[in-house]
Amino acid sequence: MILPFAKGKKYYVVGLGKSGWSCIESLVQSEATVLVWDDANENQKKALEKGLTLVAPQDVIWDSLTALVLSPGIPHFFPEPHVSAVYARSHQIPVICDVDLFFQSCPEGPVVGVTGTNGKSTTAALISHCLNMAGLSAQAVGNIGVPALDNQEKTSDTKKITVIELSSYQLERVPHLSLDVAVHLNLSPDHLSRHGGFKGYCEAKKHIFGQANLAVVGIDDDHSRVLFESLDSRDFISGKISLSTTDHQAVKSGLFYESGNYIEVLDAVELAKDFVPDEGVFLTANDCPSSLMGRHNAQNIMAAYAVCQHFGVSRVDFKKAIASFPGLSHRQEVLRQDGTLTIVNDSKATNVMSTLTALRTYDNIFWIAGGQGKNESLDPLAEFFPKIRKVYLIGQAMKYFAKELGKHLMVQECGILDTAVRNAYHDAKQEKNAVLLFSPACASFDQFKNFEERGEAFRRLVLSLEQDQFFEIPQRDFR
Repeated sequence: MILPFAKGKKYYVVGLGKSGWSCIESLVQSEATVLVWDDANENQKKALEKGLTLVAPQDVIWDSLTALVLSPGIPHFFPEPHVSAVYARSHQIPVICDVDLFFQSCPEGPVVGVTGTNGKSTTAALISHCLNMAGLSAQAVGNIGVPALDNQEKTSDTKKITVIELSSYQLERVPHLSLDVAVHLNLSPDHLSRHGGFKGYCEAKKHIFGQANLAVVGIDDDHSRVLFESLDSRDFISGKISLSTTDHQAVKSGLFYESGNYIEVLDAVELAKDFVPDEGVFLTANDCPSSLMGRHNAQNIMAAYAVCQHFGVSRVDFKKAIASFPGLSHRQEVLRQDGTLTIVNDSKATNVMSTLTALRTYDNIFWIAGGQGKNESLDPLAEFFPKIRKVYLIGQAMKYFAKELGKHLMVQECGILDTAVRNAYHDAKQEKNAVLLFSPACASFDQFKNFEERGEAFRRLVLSLEQDQFFEIPQRDFR
């Protein structure tokens, strides 16, 4: 993507992951001067091979820079700031990320931002899918895996809609954020060390409402409900919309899900406890594909409907569009489903609350869990323990999970994923209507590069077992 504002300016790109390379490409094409750095030797070598100017933070002439473009995964405050961020602050150089470069380019079409602790990838993908199926032009980018600067071109089509999934890491570094629609799904403790605690995490998420025409907010958790009530509707040209799957009386103007019906409330009429306005039903659970099973997806669906309605998509077209949604890889992705066994890849469940939604969805579960823990309590999962037949544990969190879960459930310490898959598969095959669920409730970085690599490893292991050709995938064993 060409960035006209960057011509002749100097940027320091630190962190040569997917978004970092995307920034470099756009800035170079825009005739900016680009300096780069990455702490990993292999990435330094790659940068030199590509003819880039590799400069360590201590050797940069900081006063000459326009901005530090810091990869979202690299901390600039907590738990310990990267040295480049320390230098930048001392020289009053802005610390931004690739998403901010995108907004500085003043995109011609509308932009939808999606955040939340859980469900944001599914919701961003679902919004983009439904808009495209309804005949509009949309693209999902950002934290969903496609850098914001990729595949973005200036066109005369001002109706092209960009849907950006925004993590808390990114939201801290987008001072030029400006959205047509801001979607906030839910809020539960996550990434606390990175934000200096839960308060800092909440503040990062609130940045999405800085400049938006319409606010769409899930209110099923207490923190999000307080956030919604704190937003002044006068700050949003198109107002604010609430979403609930648990308490329709809390929805004065918005959408709620109850007894398999998706219902729209258009005004502030106080609803009786058992009142369901038939004319407000815009969708039913039977209209939705298996990729959108579970109450947690009801919130994602309502958010998508609110956005699509904002852009003029009719109920009929939305219903048609949602029926063809294929779902996301690694997010309750069904690898096998027949009369005897269901196998689910939920590698994207990197925290306890995300795994909770999977446990809520299934029964007769043989559960593989563990990885790099986030010091979260497992107590929220307790109500679903009766649905779990056995737990197979891996990774750094294995001992902690074994101690906590072993008080209530049958637990096996497996250490690595291939052992866990082999044992869980064998046990689940002995049962009728069993579910083999890989939903780690942990980050992947102790044994894998990311949750995608972890999910692909699970997929390959399952396939090898189905074909009676089991193989091992090298991973660190923490037993």
